[in-house]
Amino acid sequence: MPEKKIRDLPSINRLDVIKQLSAYFPTEKDAQLAVRMTFEIIEQALREKKKVIISNFGTFIPKEISPRTMENPKTKEPIITKTRLSIRFKAAKNLIKIQ
Repeated sequence: MPEKKIRDLPSINRLDVIKQLSAYFPTEKDAQLAVRMTFEIIEQALREKKKVIISNFGTFIPKEISPRTMENPKTKEPIITKTRLSIRFKAAKNLIKIQ
């Protein structure tokens, strides 16, 4: 049987997470706030170039990509890219074992 492509896999989004979490919170607004604040805290830490470790889930590792010279394929002009932040995710061992 051929392997499914990523775009063909079922997905879950932020609203789905909020709806599932609302069973554990007094209101859905509280669940929404918890999800929003969790992602904001992770995002802020990564912007500050801090590693984010979530036990039994994985680690988000920020990496600064240095500027480099590239070439515009149409005009052959050299272009210098900006410094940017790249995020790498390394899954925890128990998450990798999911089958």
